Amino acid sequence: MNELKVKAQKLFAHLHAEPVKLSEALEDTGINGHMMRLISRIDSPMPSMSDEVADWLDDYYRADNEALSHLIDINLSDYGYIS
Repeated sequence: MNELKVKAQKLFAHLHAEPVKLSEALEDTGINGHMMRLISRIDSPMPSMSDEVADWLDDYYRADNEALSHLIDINLSDYGYIS
């Protein structure tokens, strides 16, 4: 963890230099690899939910979705919210 702290301190110092280019600062300080791994975890696709879970969610929110449909006077079944 100490290594990452040193790299963060270098990045902070580099960002105060003129002109600032964040991509170059991240690469020069060695943090670029850490950032790319973090971004790849964030950008990874979400696993699809099972049919069982989707059915449960439909049942759970059915009354609320029907009430909302009447309140805003829009047919939410066109959007897949009420079956």
